[in-house]
Amino acid sequence: MRVAIITYGTRGDVQPYVVLGHALAARGHAVRVAVCQNLVGMVDAAGLGSVPIPFDTQEFMSSPEGRTFLSTGKMTRFLKEAVRRETGCRDAIGEAFIETCDDADVIISNALTITRARSLGDANGVPVLPVYTVPIEPTGEFACPYLIRSTAAPTRALRRGSHVAFETVYWQGSRANDAAFRRQLGLPGRHGNALRALRRDRVPVHHLVTRELLPEPTDWPSYLHNVGAVDVPASLREAWGETHTDPALAAWLDAGEPPVFFGYGSMPVLDPAAALAMISEVARRLGVRAIVGAGWSALANATTDDVYVA
Repeated sequence: MRVAIITYGTRGDVQPYVVLGHALAARGHAVRVAVCQNLVGMVDAAGLGSVPIPFDTQEFMSSPEGRTFLSTGKMTRFLKEAVRRETGCRDAIGEAFIETCDDADVIISNALTITRARSLGDANGVPVLPVYTVPIEPTGEFACPYLIRSTAAPTRALRRGSHVAFETVYWQGSRANDAAFRRQLGLPGRHGNALRALRRDRVPVHHLVTRELLPEPTDWPSYLHNVGAVDVPASLREAWGETHTDPALAAWLDAGEPPVFFGYGSMPVLDPAAALAMISEVARRLGVRAIVGAGWSALANATTDDVYVA
């Protein structure tokens, strides 16, 4: 089977799909992955076919605009800025998705590409399988984490409504680019809110989230599933050059109790000194050691007996 996987975003948005593609390829399927240009190497090292998307997510996340919007915690503002930047190269992005899905028997999509995936499914006459690493399906058990805190939504109705509100904001922000992509595919007009349409058609959706963090909500319908986080096999770690621990880190790990991990990933840290001071204070109060994954942030390597910055 020919499998197209269309992704978009930072490493955290891409790695689970590379692991999924790697497993599918091991079962004999032909896998091609659309990936932002700064992460093409991850796909190529996994032995999968890659199609670069002409957008550099690391450059965007490190830009003054990206850092400012993310640090405020207001995801709607961040998404609007991301869409604004994307609009300038949307035709080229569309071409990358079209090339990825050419002759595919099935399309797997993450949350950031699902509107385009649905249009590609319409154009190519193939099924679309949404696979998400974030919980975006409505539920009354917790509020939408990208819009409000659960403590600000004390009732099930308000919590469910927060998901619908975020979905509406997301769709409104992406509808112009979606309409342009449909024209690029030769399809008529807009097709409406893709997430809502997938629920109407009861399309199976799989989430790749650690079950300890996301027990399957009891009010989810039977076609929504959380299958748990994916495990990265040793062969992929080897291909990515991640099997050998830095000697200094190994020595620090061996010198005390197992540490608590603080990961920043692609999130910007506007005040690195304050962030490290906060982590050090948390570790001191709890009586634990802390290892800090700096990710794309510019944290100084201020290692102590109790805190290690990797």
